[in-house]
Amino acid sequence: MVPSFLQAAKDHGWTIDTIGGLLEKKALVGLMDGNHGNLYPRSEEFADEGVPYISATNFLNNRVNYAKVKHLPEDRAAKLKKGIAKHGDVLFAHNATVGPVALLETILPRVILSTSVTYHRCNPDQLHNKFWLAYLESPFFQRQVERIMRQTTRSQVPITAQKELWATLPPLPEQRKIADILSTWDRAIETTEALLATARTQKRALMQTLLTGKRRFTEFIGQSWQSGGLELLAEIQMGQSPAGETYNSDGIGTPLINGPTEFTERSPVARQWTTKPTKICQAGDVLVCVRGSSTGRMNIADSEYCIGRGVAAVRKRDGLTDTVYLQQLLHSLVELVLSRAAGSTFPNIDKKSLNAIQVHIPPLDAQRKIGAVLGAADDEIDMHVDDIEKLRTEKKALMQQLLTGKRRVVADA
Repeated sequence: MVPSFLQAAKDHGWTIDTIGGLLEKKALVGLMDGNHGNLYPRSEEFADEGVPYISATNFLNNRVNYAKVKHLPEDRAAKLKKGIAKHGDVLFAHNATVGPVALLETILPRVILSTSVTYHRCNPDQLHNKFWLAYLESPFFQRQVERIMRQTTRSQVPITAQKELWATLPPLPEQRKIADILSTWDRAIETTEALLATARTQKRALMQTLLTGKRRFTEFIGQSWQSGGLELLAEIQMGQSPAGETYNSDGIGTPLINGPTEFTERSPVARQWTTKPTKICQAGDVLVCVRGSSTGRMNIADSEYCIGRGVAAVRKRDGLTDTVYLQQLLHSLVELVLSRAAGSTFPNIDKKSLNAIQVHIPPLDAQRKIGAVLGAADDEIDMHVDDIEKLRTEKKALMQQLLTGKRRVVADA
């Protein structure tokens, strides 16, 4: 029975079939993974050069990130008979990391796939590979994948299961047109991601020079800076978890921050509350995870929260410290905070260790200027992040229309 999301495509006379059916129709002429069995390469057999050996972790923005790819010597690669992919194949991550796709682009006669990747080889007379890439990436195809995943305890979608997944093919000229339209969105996303990467690099450079005094604004040249422990700039309050029976998820009482589960890219999001708060942070405090694998992760408090024992609040000293400067300084010290953490299996950092971290302390007016410049750099980064998210949302909506036949395009003559 044809799935309901493909009904519009069926009404237009598009080909509706499973992947297995497309193999029988020769629209797909190859479906193979890198299940090498007893020939699976051992870690010591990989080399710096040779035949690329591609795994799902090498996918980046629908391409293969060759900078991260392992290699096998030619003689060792020659022993492998499965998962031999070539230029133009569409790659699907089916094991462990499930769902990502990539278009294989290479000038080499072959590359080898790991057990986590399947190649889908398109017959160019029936199936445009960039259309197929877009279809495998589409929300409705990925939902089929997710349904299979929910039916098993293993994180994989093997070839036998892939063959049962539904697909639709418009006429080849329309496939090309749809692929071209979606490629326009991909290029816009890539351009914006490049701008984001540049903005982040520029901010790191600013932090390295402004927060250490290597670069000073002309109006502050000649001012002396102090050096000392973080305690000279900030007050540190370690969290204390309230009694468990005071917790609720109904928004009653004070929002509670216990650690990374409430953290986002910038400020925390409340998920639980307590009717008997213990330690309270204030808006503008820097929240630092101080226990477990997330030690060193930071957020900025945007209101009052109760903080549990997995979190510390770092607060400016009034009249001595600018809030934004302190926030930027602490973000620059993440690696140093991690280096002070005790314990290898369960790292943690205490108040004494945080206070002892050595920092540069400019006068308050210079702090404000530095904070303003770095804050503006953050605003630019946030703008690019928002633009990327909007473009991805627009692309998904367009895929929903174009790839199911709900919205038709006029193919080039």
